[in-house]
Amino acid sequence: MPLTILVLENPWSANAFDALSVLPFVEGLAKYSPDLVRVLAKPFYHAQELGHWLADFRRPKRGIGQRIVYIASHGTRGRIGGLPDGTGAINFNTFHSLLRSAGHIDGVHLGCCDFGNMKNAERLLRPDRRRARHVPCRWVAGYDKNIDWFQATLVDLV
Repeated sequence: MPLTILVLENPWSANAFDALSVLPFVEGLAKYSPDLVRVLAKPFYHAQELGHWLADFRRPKRGIGQRIVYIASHGTRGRIGGLPDGTGAINFNTFHSLLRSAGHIDGVHLGCCDFGNMKNAERLLRPDRRRARHVPCRWVAGYDKNIDWFQATLVDLV
């Protein structure tokens, strides 16, 4: 079954000349299985952009297969992303709401320091109270500690 990975990446640096990105690594991995893995990528700075890309990704498309979202961003226990000056970070409740609204996501990988902690993962996997069986995604992976960017990216690819 094909797999489509949507990489939603928040800039890692406020420096315009810093091109640090997980995208070349993910695309490199996909080159080994072009018939099975498709990579899409979009930047995000605000919750509205993140919500837009999540909603667009869930639209029915033939041959898309499993839908995996890879959030690549700075993080804390309760926030991800934002602008380089630290403003506009997206809190967990907003992220959870955006993911729940999008639906039809098979898995979410939180390539963000601290944000992939057990409490957040359990909440993402908990069924919606209004729709007893509906969960925002079927699986979640992430980090509950501060991690080195390069080492974490290599682990993310495994």
